[in-house]
Amino acid sequence: MNNPFLSLKHTNYRYYIIGMFISNIGTWMQNIAQPWLAYQITDNAFQISLVSAMQFLPTLLISAFAGAIIENQDKRKMLFYTQSVLLITTLSMAILVFFGLIRYWHILVLATFMGIATSFDMPIRQSFVIQLVPKNNLMNAIALNSTVFNLARILGPAVAGMILAYYGTGVCFLINSVSFLAVILSLFFIHPLEPPIPVTNERIHLKSVLKNVLEGFSYIARRPEISIILLSSFVVSCFGMNNSVLLPVFVTKVLHMQETSYGFITTCMGIGSFAGALILASKSTKGPSRFFLTIGPLLLGLSLTAVGILNEYLTTLILFSSIGYFFVSYAATANTSIQLLVHDEYRSRVMSIYTLVNAGTVPIGNLFTGIIVTSFGASIGFLVNGAVIIVLMALFCLKIFFGKS
Repeated sequence: MNNPFLSLKHTNYRYYIIGMFISNIGTWMQNIAQPWLAYQITDNAFQISLVSAMQFLPTLLISAFAGAIIENQDKRKMLFYTQSVLLITTLSMAILVFFGLIRYWHILVLATFMGIATSFDMPIRQSFVIQLVPKNNLMNAIALNSTVFNLARILGPAVAGMILAYYGTGVCFLINSVSFLAVILSLFFIHPLEPPIPVTNERIHLKSVLKNVLEGFSYIARRPEISIILLSSFVVSCFGMNNSVLLPVFVTKVLHMQETSYGFITTCMGIGSFAGALILASKSTKGPSRFFLTIGPLLLGLSLTAVGILNEYLTTLILFSSIGYFFVSYAATANTSIQLLVHDEYRSRVMSIYTLVNAGTVPIGNLFTGIIVTSFGASIGFLVNGAVIIVLMALFCLKIFFGKS
């Protein structure tokens, strides 16, 4: 088995990954606390889905343009700006909770601000990694990044569950705001490799941005191997990652449990995700796996469907481990495949469109799920989301294997 930690020999990457690990722990704590707070205030699944939709709506509207804007910019400097905005936004949420001033509309507004910052932050981080390691270590770096991200997904929800039970949501938001300092500090020690496209200080004009965006979509249209990955990513992200809407309702109304169990279920998902990312990192020199690009999403859909059918705590823990495993195995493989397929001059634009179909489609899935849960309950929500993935991914597989003629 190959060394899963190969990329850590590069100093730039070590600083980056340590900062991101600390920040991701805080982010996962907020990901647990925010929908729980919204549910406490509203007791309404659709209003929870609206919070998540507002957080990811800017990604849907902005991310395609973000790639064109950041194409020739200093990624390290722009990452400093986005992380600072996220710090201020989450700190504002913590202060409102601590002083008892928090209202539902505050959550909506602050979630929107976070979404705007994230719309730029995600494609910047996606295209920044290639400046931290040589290209032959890129797949290992991406897989290791997923490993660290999902290790945080294990620790963050587990800690959040206990903090929610004993101290409330405000402490989770405060910890997340402080955690952004880890990334900001790490940027002062990083000296990136020369970017594939030279950095310029030219002013950004709307006409050139629109031209670059259209060129990005045109490039993808000419590359069917990239297009099919983006389409399948849309399906997986839109219908596979609606747990912020489903879980608070499922835990309280179906399983009849509280904060700690909510955190444990998300932690189990993190354990599965961590295992998937670590295995991919170990096999990184073999290249992307076609199995995870095609069969993995089908197994993800089956796991979601099983959660909706069985409605039992222990099986939910096991199934969420498999959900995490198949989702991360797919996502990391899709990310690596696109990064290896795309030409350097289109990288930021294509990765921003990749961000669009991953995070930008979440509002669609969240609102769809919120309507289903409000009308029919959380169990049916899991069942419907899983079934949609199975049907659509089965069609994609038929297209890949039999539709080339």
